[in-house]
Amino acid sequence: MKSGILLLALAALPSFGGCNGAVSDTGATGSESCDAGRCPGADATLSECDPLRETGSSLDLVADVDGGDELVLVNRPSDGSVDAFYGPAGHLVQATVEHLIRSKNGSQYLSFRVGGRVFTANFSVYSHLTDAGLVSDISPGELVGDDGTSVPLTWREPTPISLPDFRFFCL
Repeated sequence: MKSGILLLALAALPSFGGCNGAVSDTGATGSESCDAGRCPGADATLSECDPLRETGSSLDLVADVDGGDELVLVNRPSDGSVDAFYGPAGHLVQATVEHLIRSKNGSQYLSFRVGGRVFTANFSVYSHLTDAGLVSDISPGELVGDDGTSVPLTWREPTPISLPDFRFFCL
């Protein structure tokens, strides 16, 4: 069973609605529309992608962030890496994973960079013995940004096997 607390501060981070309000790699925000997938002020060109395109890739974690955004982790079997995506379901932007630590009980610690900011996510799993046996519970999480701002989030359990209404944009 998966579990953990996700900590990320997003209140100061604008939503990624198309490019409106998108945060660039330099931390600048733009209110103009995208031109060929490039957000105004951004250092990197974004292109729509399918993070599950690699054979054997799977969704590792899908978390609903209070305020309407999503955090999605995708396992890459070819090299054992994980891709992270953040934003509203219609425009999830690939983030740079800086640290990912997983404990044996399923708890996870993740830090990632997007829009020139670093965010931390932690999911904690609490196990306890009942008459029915060992039971594990996932604690509600929060997203904590580098400025200390936090936003609640909820890990979707069970993890979906697909996200047909989500659009992903890769760096």
